[in-house]
Amino acid sequence: MGATVDAIEIHPDRAAALRGMAHPALKVHCANFLKVTPAPVYDLILMNPPFSGTHFMDHVKHAWDFLAPGGELRAILPASAEVGSTAKHERFRAWAAQHSPRGYRCHQWRDLPPESFASVGVRINTVVLTLQKR
Repeated sequence: MGATVDAIEIHPDRAAALRGMAHPALKVHCANFLKVTPAPVYDLILMNPPFSGTHFMDHVKHAWDFLAPGGELRAILPASAEVGSTAKHERFRAWAAQHSPRGYRCHQWRDLPPESFASVGVRINTVVLTLQKR
C-alpha cells in the first residue's frame, strides 16, 4: 500500500521466512530488538513483542523511542498488560496513559477475540495497545 516496512526479528528462521516474502518494500533485520539503537523516524509502529513475563513492557517502551512526533504505535500484548496488578504493570499503564491517542482515551486498549492466536500455540487472551507521540 505504498509503505516501506522495516521488520526486526530475533529468530533466524522467522527472519528468513519474512525475507522469503521477497517484497521490495520489506527490509528484514535479524537482531535483538532491544539492542537496536533507536532513531525517531517511524510514523507507524506495529509490533507483537514477546509475551513471556513482562518483557513486552521493555519492548513497547524501546519501540516508543523509534516513533517520530505525530506517529502512532500499536502493540499486540497479553491481556495482563491492561489488567495485571503488579507495581510494574501499574507503572507501565501509567506511562502508557500519558501517550493516549487524542480524542479516544477510552479506546487506548482494545480486546482481541479470546485465543486469537491459538492456531500458533498461544492460548492466552490478548489486547491491542495504541499510543500516539505528540
